[in-house]
Amino acid sequence: MPPLSLTILKRTRCSRVMGSQGNYNEAIRIPFSILRADPSNVPALEQLASVLSDAGDTARLEPVAIRLVKEAPKNAWSHYYAASLFFLQNRHDLALQAARNAIAIDPAHAKAHNLIGACLANMGRRDEARTAFETSIRVDRREPGTYTNLANLELQSGIAVLARRHFAEALTIDPSSQPARDGLATTSPQVNR
Repeated sequence: MPPLSLTILKRTRCSRVMGSQGNYNEAIRIPFSILRADPSNVPALEQLASVLSDAGDTARLEPVAIRLVKEAPKNAWSHYYAASLFFLQNRHDLALQAARNAIAIDPAHAKAHNLIGACLANMGRRDEARTAFETSIRVDRREPGTYTNLANLELQSGIAVLARRHFAEALTIDPSSQPARDGLATTSPQVNR
């Protein structure tokens, strides 16, 4: 447990590391402790929303996402976490609108472009989804999840060669990505046919 004397920035970074290692309880505890002292602390709200979103904890994410939009309506991340909440709730129209709000604030918000692509893919709008994923990749070439999402879209479209290429790119960025590894294994038999 980090000492309480650490700055808020250091504590939220510590929470990020804890979350990336799968230690969600500790990753959540850190921003909660900051928010007890300062309920409107936007970096702590963002970090809490990030961890809850990654964990798929919509029950706890909902009040955080609502509060984040209220506290920081001009912050692209506020709208991104609202979009993430709606996406996790299968409310794709609302997720799409919230992600577009994030893009309106920050056109280079790669994760929002990726989420737009995921929404559109789930709505059966594959060409628009592909464009959104490609935009996300142009904005940030180091996000393995976007390559994996684009690969899955190509796989669903019957383009196994492109899917395999995108899964491989995701693994180049993050060799521990299980979705990319599973996808690559799935495409191998199809590419060899």
